Amino acid sequence: MDVKNGQTCLFWQDTWGDVNLRVNSPELFSFAKNKFISVAKAWNQNSPNQLLHLPILDIAYDQFQDLSLRMTDRQLAEDKDSCTYSWGRISY
Repeated sequence: MDVKNGQTCLFWQDTWGDVNLRVNSPELFSFAKNKFISVAKAWNQNSPNQLLHLPILDIAYDQFQDLSLRMTDRQLAEDKDSCTYSWGRISY
């Protein structure tokens, strides 16, 4: 998924960038309050307790730290999200 505005990309479920958080951070995912939140809504959360059930395990905290860096390095745009297949094409 090529995230632009984050409205149609699921934060935990979709693969965006080079990661799928549900798969790559399963311990952190287990604490998610909304497992189907969009990237845009997740980005707009003001604190971890809006996104996660707290307290969390140490391993989940480590995964959260990695996620925080990923979110800091990325900006949302005004363009619509786009989906591409694993072989790189946008059509089937």
